[in-house]
Amino acid sequence: MIAWEVGQTFRPEFLNRVDDIVLFKPLKLDEIEQVVGLLTLDLTSRLAERGIRLPHTRAFDHTGRSV
Repeated sequence: MIAWEVGQTFRPEFLNRVDDIVLFKPLKLDEIEQVVGLLTLDLTSRLAERGIRLPHTRAFDHTGRSV
């Protein structure tokens, strides 16, 4: 089924260059929050090395409403 859908979407020239197709399930909200947290820590650390402070708070919940 997946191979058929891919074949309908992409040209054969492109598909001949693809070795494997990997399927992923969508991330859950708590998993996304973990990723964002890790990326924020990394960014804060890299900016601190340059003398830049990045103040951050959890200003919005997942719906975008102010907390």
